[in-house]
Amino acid sequence: MKYLSIILFFITLSLNAQTSLAEYDYLTKDYKQDLGTGRNIKSGYKLDFIKASRNRVLVNGNTQIRGVIIRSFKKTEENRIVALLVEFIRVDKGNRSSTYSCIPSSRSAKSILDKAQTDFFKLTETNNSKDKNIQNSQYFYNAMRLIGDLIMDANTDEKESSK
Repeated sequence: MKYLSIILFFITLSLNAQTSLAEYDYLTKDYKQDLGTGRNIKSGYKLDFIKASRNRVLVNGNTQIRGVIIRSFKKTEENRIVALLVEFIRVDKGNRSSTYSCIPSSRSAKSILDKAQTDFFKLTETNNSKDKNIQNSQYFYNAMRLIGDLIMDANTDEKESSK
């Protein structure tokens, strides 16, 4: 868990603006409701796809899919990233479920950073069941793969811009 916190810290360094409590709450609560009712994303914002990772795992004899999608949450007026939306996906027997988490900007108020940490730990708590432990380890594995890809992409962009 300590390593994941360090990795998430480095991701937030790339965000350009502070995350407000309203933005955080939208991504962690209201966004899923908007998707379910077919409403558009919150006015004045847009989500841009960054990276995705998924893999198959065997749980109790069933092949399941675990995945992570990372999107930037931007204020359209300023074209600034204010947070990252992380979608944890589970597909089991054709049924897809998603859980949403927000990575706020590291420049956000301490109360928002504390809330994000608390919410993230709640999301990843285990109930000592084998399935839950497999689920969490697969989400972390996918998140780490994505972070590695983002670092490699940033390094590639940096090398190309210095030419």
